[in-house]
Amino acid sequence: SNLLLKTFPGHPEMHPVFDLLKRGEPVAIGTDDPLLLGQSLSEEFAFLFAVDRKLSEATFEKIQSDTRSRVLCPKVCERSFQN
Repeated sequence: SNLLLKTFPGHPEMHPVFDLLKRGEPVAIGTDDPLLLGQSLSEEFAFLFAVDRKLSEATFEKIQSDTRSRVLCPKVCERSFQN
């Protein structure tokens, strides 16, 4: 959404998320408003990996883990992944 809404004025590869990922900081990827902005969560991940082709499967898994533990309710995630 930062790029679509033009709140981040730079080139996509200069977005701070890439620096955070390189430093190993926790990063959560989400969709602010998929109906309004037209971006699904899959498209958000595809965009990240299209901009920085060096991102690995381990990075993808770390982002998912960071998202579950920091954004989503951990107790709900534990229940849904156990079923």
